[in-house]
Amino acid sequence: MPVKSVDKETDTIWLASQVSYGLMIGDRYFVQNLLAELDAPGEWYLDRDEAKLYFWPPTDLTSGEVSAAVAESLVVAEGAAGVTMRG
Repeated sequence: MPVKSVDKETDTIWLASQVSYGLMIGDRYFVQNLLAELDAPGEWYLDRDEAKLYFWPPTDLTSGEVSAAVAESLVVAEGAAGVTMRG
């Protein structure tokens, strides 16, 4: 669920749209793709507006070489009908 805004003074988060399930105080929730939460090896943050990827490598990169695979599409289904994808 995309976040619309955050008020740090009141510790309040506003969501960008309605949810189809109950959100209860005290329940656990996880926030993804938030630069402030980049705090452990193996984590990353993608700033789409700036086209920047922030990455904390899981191991030391003393070799100085980093590579990343990029795919235009993960799945392409041209002319498909009745397709269900899970997992």
